[in-house]
Amino acid sequence: MGTTATVLTCDGGEITITLLPDTHMAPGEYYEVHGTVANPTTIKMNHCISMGTALDMKLVDDTVKLIHDPRFHSMLFSAD
Repeated sequence: MGTTATVLTCDGGEITITLLPDTHMAPGEYYEVHGTVANPTTIKMNHCISMGTALDMKLVDDTVKLIHDPRFHSMLFSAD
């Protein structure tokens, strides 16, 4: 694998991941990628977690939407 990977997001979009050295992402496997936004279509990877091969991406997308719903913000995030 090279220094980048283009991946499908849970909402059906595509994003480019700038990979860490020695990162191996298997085709057909799902990953949770943590990183820094480099631009609107690129994330610089800090680390990733393999989620296996059986994942309901609609459920993942619905969960992300709920996490960012303003009605639940104070329940999920603390004010620093």
